[in-house]
Amino acid sequence: WPQRHAGSHLMSLSWRPLLLRCVAIFVITLLLASACITLTRVAGNVAYLWLPNIVLFVVLLRSPRAQWRWLMPSAGLGNVLANLGFGDSLPLALGISLANQLECLLAAVLVLRFVPGVPHRLNITGVLRLLGLLIVPAVIPGALAGALVVHLAHGTPVLPVAFNWWLGELVGAVLLCIPLLLVQWQQVRRL
Repeated sequence: WPQRHAGSHLMSLSWRPLLLRCVAIFVITLLLASACITLTRVAGNVAYLWLPNIVLFVVLLRSPRAQWRWLMPSAGLGNVLANLGFGDSLPLALGISLANQLECLLAAVLVLRFVPGVPHRLNITGVLRLLGLLIVPAVIPGALAGALVVHLAHGTPVLPVAFNWWLGELVGAVLLCIPLLLVQWQQVRRL
């Protein structure tokens, strides 16, 4: 956990808000992952609709990079526990979680690098660029890694599982990503 040392970059991290964010992303990931797994399961354990990654992606975009090392494992733990709760083995749950983490990290790094104005001033060009980066170069490696993990655990064909994974992320991005980015959290706090 972040410690306060004089002259350390961790001095700028306040541990209470970070702890709250970590707990929130863990709980949200656990609940959304459980809901998505319950809704549909294809090829062992690839849900047709996957929302937790979009939430983590947006949280990463809105958080200082120094907090990512805490937020990502919090979401990863939520993913692992959701999969274990549905009867998956620990290696499968860890592999799926790591594939999801890869995807979220790639998406956040690429979007912050190539989409000006994210997350605070997003225009239609930025939205299209964001979605393009999210659903092609970020999701495809994660989908292939996840499909390989599912293949090793269940013997399912890699490409159909990877396509299903990619499609679940695409639907999740369309449903949640843009609305979550458009929400101005300061206005929500005032309610």
